[in-house]
Amino acid sequence: QFLTLVKPVIMAIEAWHDDQYLFRLTSTFGWDEAISLCDSLALGIENAASSVARRHSQVDGNNEDDEEEIFDGFELDGFNYYNDSIYHGRKKGGERKSLKQWIYHAHTQLFYKDEWGNSPLHAASYVKPPSGVIDALFRAGRALWKHHHGYNTRVRQTAPLWATRCKDGSTPFLVACSTGASTSVLHRYLDEVEYYIGQKWVDHPKAARSLVLQPDNQGCSPLMGWMAFHYGWIKCRMEQYYAEGGDRSNSHAYIPRPLGESTKYLPDYWNLACRIIIFATMNIRPRSPPITPVLLHRCASISMYCPISMLEWVVAPRPGDKRWMAADLSAATPDNLGRLPLHRAIEAVDSSLIFDEDIVHHGVSFDTDIDTTEGETHDKISDAMPPDKVLVTATGIEAHDAVCPREDAILYNNPKLEKNRVQVIKKILRWHPEAAKTPFLNGRTPLFQAIAHGGTWHRMGHRHGSSNSEDTGLLQLLWECAPEQLLEIDPVSGLYPFMLAATVGRHNGDQPGQDQDVTDTVFCLLRKDPQLVASALIHS
Repeated sequence: QFLTLVKPVIMAIEAWHDDQYLFRLTSTFGWDEAISLCDSLALGIENAASSVARRHSQVDGNNEDDEEEIFDGFELDGFNYYNDSIYHGRKKGGERKSLKQWIYHAHTQLFYKDEWGNSPLHAASYVKPPSGVIDALFRAGRALWKHHHGYNTRVRQTAPLWATRCKDGSTPFLVACSTGASTSVLHRYLDEVEYYIGQKWVDHPKAARSLVLQPDNQGCSPLMGWMAFHYGWIKCRMEQYYAEGGDRSNSHAYIPRPLGESTKYLPDYWNLACRIIIFATMNIRPRSPPITPVLLHRCASISMYCPISMLEWVVAPRPGDKRWMAADLSAATPDNLGRLPLHRAIEAVDSSLIFDEDIVHHGVSFDTDIDTTEGETHDKISDAMPPDKVLVTATGIEAHDAVCPREDAILYNNPKLEKNRVQVIKKILRWHPEAAKTPFLNGRTPLFQAIAHGGTWHRMGHRHGSSNSEDTGLLQLLWECAPEQLLEIDPVSGLYPFMLAATVGRHNGDQPGQDQDVTDTVFCLLRKDPQLVASALIHS
């Protein structure tokens, strides 16, 4: 009994003098203690802020001396280890903590980072935490974020707790996805981002939602990590599921008939996958139900972050589901602006810059594809399956893109992300090769559009002289489907493909070997049709 009474007091004292205390709790399965500490931080901040607000309403003026006196109203008082707050503010003698001290203390605990840059939320996400721990960390993070303005630069420019990144570039959400965290924990992350958006605590909703796309320094996105961890189980359970006669015709989930014990969690995984994809592509409608062509458009619009396994799962046959369409028909379905999934994959924009520049610092404007419409629409593709060999024209897929990439914008700068884009486009072209001949709204074919955005013949940064099939670049894939386009003239610039490639301004020095990539691309484009130069020489 003595230890039960004394331990919380000791823990409270340690927390005020040990910056690593919360980190150690979350990394060593000290769930109850971590929850109690986080609730204490949140309660201390809220109570101190309430006290300040009440005092301000009673006095006139607000000089610094008076403000310090108003802040001074809480003491360190630890008890009731599991249920109540470790720190209770009570107006009596002893050491009392001001609101400023609560803010700094919460910031120190929540944003402590170890030698690898991991925060307490990272540490918890590594070890498959219960959702209660994540809830407690988010509650403390909310309280800090709500009241942290007006303090020094270190605290004021702090990112939201869920937006922190460690040295390898991983966010806590990426860590949780890659280590097999429960679906309830991952849903909790998305709920928290939506809460910040609803409270207007972030300037641009699109930038906040890009959390679900943020890759680490190796180019692994949360979707990739999640599918890599679970795909073997998902694939096995889907085979069992079809054998049991189930389908997936009810909005976001499968309909079991019957649902065996081994496949009962499959709807949870499908719901989470759909929510992550929709969460990152709010500019595409309809949002519900997840019709196959709409999901394929969504996956294509995040082609740099969407794993091939997710693409295959989206178009996997679903017996009895009238909203399902075969992969080739889905890849041939345009949106209301006439864009195919291939067009979206070619123009997919790297959102990591949006995330870094906009979330961390308030007030920074960033021209991007910010969703401007939050309402729902019920337009959808007809439930009737289309006849074979007939391209589907679907006006039910609506695009609400506020800003499209400029025609000369260099979109392909990250070799690690571009490798995945090429794989997604390769899969889409396999399903619908005619898409390579369908022009964009500006009249350019996909080949010209890819060249203008910085596409390369071989994989970016590949070792010249190698003949590995993995070195195939975006332009080579498009050329294989439409080789005649090398003899065409760009309707925008009036140049041949090899000329347009030579004018692309990729010489920014950000990535090694970019000059070689440009030279190699120009040479390969010209080598496929050297008569362009020969005819010009004869003419001259």
